[in-house]
Amino acid sequence: MLRQVLYAAFGVPTGCWGRVGGRLMGVLNHDINAFTVDLLEVETRDRVLEIGYGPGTALALLGRQASAGLIAGVDPSAEMARQARRRNRRLVRQGRVRLALGQSARLPFAAGRFDKVCSVNTFYFWPAPPTDLAEIRRVLKPGGRAALTFRGKRGPSGGLSVRTIYGAEYSVEEVAAMLAAIGLRDVRTEVRKLRFVTAVCLVGRA
Repeated sequence: MLRQVLYAAFGVPTGCWGRVGGRLMGVLNHDINAFTVDLLEVETRDRVLEIGYGPGTALALLGRQASAGLIAGVDPSAEMARQARRRNRRLVRQGRVRLALGQSARLPFAAGRFDKVCSVNTFYFWPAPPTDLAEIRRVLKPGGRAALTFRGKRGPSGGLSVRTIYGAEYSVEEVAAMLAAIGLRDVRTEVRKLRFVTAVCLVGRA
C-alpha cells in the first residue's frame, strides 16, 4: 500500500496524490535541483534534457542558464506535464522549453542529441537502473555531461546509499560503477547537506 501511494505521489504522479505530490516537490526540491543544475555547468547555447521533470522547478533554473539554447524534459506523468507547463508557460510559449511524456527506460529522443542531461530524485522508481542509465548515455553528445542526483541514506558505517521502492539498495559507489559501466568517464561524487536531505550528485561525461 505504501509503495502504491509513493508511486502515485512521486513516481508517476496521478490523481489527488499526484497533485499533492507535485506541489510538495515544487517546494521541497528547489535546493536539490539548484545543486544539480550548478554541477551540470550549463552554457548559454546548450541543449539540455531533464529526465523526470516533475512540477518543472529545475526546468526554470535550466532555462535561465541556457538562454539561447533548448531545454527538453521527459516525464511519465500527465499531471506533472500540466504543472511544469504552467510553471514555465513563458519559456514554453517561446519554444525554449519542450515537454514530452515518456519513460526514462525508453527516451523519445535520437542518440547524441543533448549537451547535458540531468535527473533528480528518479532513481528510486527505476526497477532496472542500468537500463535507464544506458539511455542517458545514448542521448548524450560525445563530451556531454550527465548529472544524476538522489537523497543519500546514511548507514551505520557512515557510508551513503540509495534505496528504490522495489526494495533494492545500492551504495553510492555501486551507482557510480553503473555510470562507468554504461560509458561515462571521469565520474565523480558530490555530496551536500541541504535543508531537508543529504544530496548526492554523480557527475560524468560521455
